[in-house]
Amino acid sequence: MKKRLLPPLLLSLLLTACGGARQPQESVPAPAAPAVTTVETQETAPAFTPLTEALLAGTCWTAVDENGASLPDGAWADLTLRDDGTGRLRDVAEGSYRQGPEVSWTVEDGALVLSGASGTLTGRLADGILFLEQVGRSLHLVPSSPLTGGDTLCLADLEGTWQLISIEAEGETASAQEAGVSSRFTVENRWSGTEAIPLFTCRYASAEGDVLFFEAAGETQRRPLYDGCENGDWSLALHPRQAQDFSLRATLTDPDTLLVEITMDDETASLSTYRRPPETPEEVVHALEQATDASLLLYWPDPSPVLQRQLADVDTVAVEEGPSLLLLAGTEEHLVLRLYAWDPASWEVPEEGEPLPDLSDPLFWREQETVYCAPLLRGELRLFSLSIPEGMPHLCLSAELDGEESFFPITAMDGYEEVGWMYLDRS
Repeated sequence: MKKRLLPPLLLSLLLTACGGARQPQESVPAPAAPAVTTVETQETAPAFTPLTEALLAGTCWTAVDENGASLPDGAWADLTLRDDGTGRLRDVAEGSYRQGPEVSWTVEDGALVLSGASGTLTGRLADGILFLEQVGRSLHLVPSSPLTGGDTLCLADLEGTWQLISIEAEGETASAQEAGVSSRFTVENRWSGTEAIPLFTCRYASAEGDVLFFEAAGETQRRPLYDGCENGDWSLALHPRQAQDFSLRATLTDPDTLLVEITMDDETASLSTYRRPPETPEEVVHALEQATDASLLLYWPDPSPVLQRQLADVDTVAVEEGPSLLLLAGTEEHLVLRLYAWDPASWEVPEEGEPLPDLSDPLFWREQETVYCAPLLRGELRLFSLSIPEGMPHLCLSAELDGEESFFPITAMDGYEEVGWMYLDRS
């Protein structure tokens, strides 16, 4: 791949400041000797070189210590400033981000200004070094070659929660809901004293009631997950702490996409795509915290417009064309959700007996059409588009836990017209 060169004007400034050409990873020259006077010796403050956006756009920088060597104790940092005003500041200690990584950047009064989730940082150029001032510390950054491929990603990018999106097997791809499964990985890097070791915690459930929970340690390998993988530089072998009938390998293709290859003992393989789940609104987090031991589900009929905007990234399951939205969130480790539907117009009134069926009878609903069936993990959000009738229900929600199914006909009379959150308890 063709490497990107530093802009000529910035390179000229660096050469002038350093007294000649040097390689990006060489040591930073020693500070200028103190200026001597007849009265006392004083240190000369570094002369800052005014920066411009044209000088910085498309450049990369690597942190060094005051002697120009690598940072100590498992710490490292680098900075990439893209042409479009975005960038990545990767400030890592013991395998985790201290701050960053995504930032925006601009130049104000000749200084670099970085803005991100951790706040605003200011950087100034002196003696060929970009001094990035932080609270209680300063990063010394020197120019470096642009990173390419998988090396733009690191183990710190693994940390967080990942939700299964799709599964590819035998040349066919299905969404997680189409496959009737739900799975989440939570990744935390543990520092061993010399390197970071990712710990993967997996929770898996299927619509058939299968449940799996395991932990696995990641081992970094300098090879791609498969030929042609977008990340051609590194992958991870995952070693479960308990023996399993499958092997796992994983990689990142971008900061928000995790690929996991699963190979069974019979050598059949599948490739699963995980992405970071939408952020759970604070109102929903608070509601989940209030759930009791008897609660199976949190439900929220017709969320407010503000809450709907916060749920914009949550996929909506269109059960039927209806004016209502119903938000569900799991309060148990794993559930199997079903929606049963019946058409009152199709009901044939028996010659003897009640003119309508007993809509509180689970046996009646089990005989109706299942229009939705999928597992739901704790804290996982599901948004449905449907109608909530004022009277007779034509949809019934069920939640199955450990083989026991609880039924909740959807009708305004059962509380679905209320404002705010409520809970569905075990029946």
